[in-house]
Amino acid sequence: MLLDRLLAKAREMGITSILASISSLNPASLSFHESHGFEECGRFAGIGRKKGQGFDVVWMQKMV
Repeated sequence: MLLDRLLAKAREMGITSILASISSLNPASLSFHESHGFEECGRFAGIGRKKGQGFDVVWMQKMV
């Protein structure tokens, strides 16, 4: 519901693109965004480290 409200408000404001920056260690968030029409538009490979594990930062985009 919150995402729907965000998208509606963005349209009202004339915003045409919503971006999300997501850790590759968070498959639930990647799946959530993909299931709501976001597409991967960029990836910074191997730039993060958490608890000794390297990860990518994935950028996802949805046109509104």
